[in-house]
Amino acid sequence: MYYRQLTVVFLCIFLGLGMGCKRSMTRAELERELMTAMSNSLNKQVNFDTTKARFDVKSVTFYEERTYYDCEFVVRLRRPGYDTTGGMAAKISKDFVSVNRKY
Repeated sequence: MYYRQLTVVFLCIFLGLGMGCKRSMTRAELERELMTAMSNSLNKQVNFDTTKARFDVKSVTFYEERTYYDCEFVVRLRRPGYDTTGGMAAKISKDFVSVNRKY
């Protein structure tokens, strides 16, 4: 009887620890989330008309800081009669909500 109770207690502890831990993202998932956050920031700005211009985020290189990701993006800008690719840099918060562009 004592061993059964002890087993139940240990099982509850291990399940609680397992459920309480935050799942870490793979590098591919993290890159996808960063690219989505930057794309949303560029294409959903206030007073931005997506019929005249459209930003496509092609790739990202990033470094993880304590409270944010320091990122450099390759971005394609498409407008009628105009198409170019360039670089942008931004700091993106760990929750992917705040995007602060550098240049």
